[in-house]
Amino acid sequence: MNWFKKFLLCLFCNCILFYSLATAQFSYPHNTNLYGGFIQSMAAVNVPLSPDSSAYLKTRLFISAASSNCLNYMDVIYQNGVPAFGKFQVVPAYNSSTGNGRQIQGLWPHEKSGYVFIEQFNGNNPYQLKKVSLHSSAPENVSDNFLTALIKGDFLFFLTVGEFHFGQLDINGNFTEGDGSPISITEFSNPWEKPTL
Repeated sequence: MNWFKKFLLCLFCNCILFYSLATAQFSYPHNTNLYGGFIQSMAAVNVPLSPDSSAYLKTRLFISAASSNCLNYMDVIYQNGVPAFGKFQVVPAYNSSTGNGRQIQGLWPHEKSGYVFIEQFNGNNPYQLKKVSLHSSAPENVSDNFLTALIKGDFLFFLTVGEFHFGQLDINGNFTEGDGSPISITEFSNPWEKPTL
């Protein structure tokens, strides 16, 4: 009789295991409101909870994906050191009706202005540096023949074909060329071989 009890116990455990696996596989996926494609670029920036606050208790995460809603952002708020994740939202200038899908290759957010600087592919002019706010209906062009960029604090550095640009960003995301900018450079023999800053 002892072997029969063991057999029934094993059969019962296997039935429970198979039932739990079957129900876990057929559950519905969690909707994050982030639409399809592979992620092309990601960037994050610390954002103060209020304009006069110096405490950075919120991080804004930007993701560009190869889809019609190609620029999304999400806020992560830290409460007592524990992150609380918001929902992904689409930047209006890059929603499904704008036709800008799958063109973003790089992202550089500016902390103080809230603008995101974007490397965008354009068929006529291979790469452009553009900027957009979370509420813009269209991106603004900053530079053509763009190669790569870096934002450090309130300073923007970027390369175009044959030139190195540097200058300051103000609270409205406007770029002002620094003294001596741009600097002519001729070291790049292949302009589409992208350097990094």
